[in-house]
Amino acid sequence: MSEHGRTLLQSKPLSPRNTSVQPPPSSRSPRSPAHTMKITQKADIAATILDMLMITDITSISRTCRMMSQLGQQVMRRRLACLLVPFVGDHLSIFLSALHHIDGVIIGSSVRAMVGLDEGYIVWNLNILVPHQGFDDFHATLEHTISFTPTSAIPHPAIAHSVGKFCRYAHHGRFVTLTACHEAQSVLHIILNAPTTADMAFMTIGGVCYFYPKWFEEQLAIDYSHNFLPSN
Repeated sequence: MSEHGRTLLQSKPLSPRNTSVQPPPSSRSPRSPAHTMKITQKADIAATILDMLMITDITSISRTCRMMSQLGQQVMRRRLACLLVPFVGDHLSIFLSALHHIDGVIIGSSVRAMVGLDEGYIVWNLNILVPHQGFDDFHATLEHTISFTPTSAIPHPAIAHSVGKFCRYAHHGRFVTLTACHEAQSVLHIILNAPTTADMAFMTIGGVCYFYPKWFEEQLAIDYSHNFLPSN
């Protein structure tokens, strides 16, 4: 994400030597190289190819030109929707708006799927992390607007010491957790105190962040005992 990808598609307007001669409609215009024309005409194919890549590669390619930037954003939005719609259904815009309003983040397996490490992976758990002061409002959105059913208020023992508030929900055979940090603490406190480095990742509605990128992308992690273990 930190390096700009090399420009792959460039087109520079060329002035025809003889302005009185016009190319026939079927001719290739010197303004549009063949590779640019093909991708423009087959944008759906290009988007499908982009969707097979990791998010870091999509970001790099999106920096090459305006067209690829638009396709990259389209792929990102579609991937996010594919992950969240099974949980929130027709309430996607309400969910994203509420998450953004309280500065909440998504953690867990959804982040790995968004990055592109788990191609075709079906996410059954949606884990949401919010600031302490935003917990009650987001809980109301999940329960009353999206109709999630609360099932437990006991967090996992591995993170219990870092958790201020917690609720687990069931919804259409899937599970959702809502966790808040302690008052006056940042949500990063829970993320950085995760049991393994594989859990030190999160995403907002506008981006993804993961620590130890080499291990994360190689699906390796280190636990508190400094043991390497597979993170998938």
